[in-house]
Amino acid sequence: MSERVYEILGEARDLEDSALKSTLLEEAIRIADSIHDEDLGAKCRMELIDSATHSGGDEKALVAFAWCLAKFDETPELSRHHRYGWQNR
Repeated sequence: MSERVYEILGEARDLEDSALKSTLLEEAIRIADSIHDEDLGAKCRMELIDSATHSGGDEKALVAFAWCLAKFDETPELSRHHRYGWQNR
């Protein structure tokens, strides 16, 4: 199932930041969560934060960011694999 998440991430990376890209990333998050892969879920959410922020989806970005902060506080070793913070391009 994680292979499908990586396929979706690849598809999303080929798109401009948009509602469609955010929708794809949200699907990837749902799959990652369904298989209880927190690392992959964090990766997808970091992508969503970036895309949603730059395409008018601030609420989606904030929800994903809050999840990441809570998860990284709860599981510090998870944060070692991800660079997080509110990023600007």
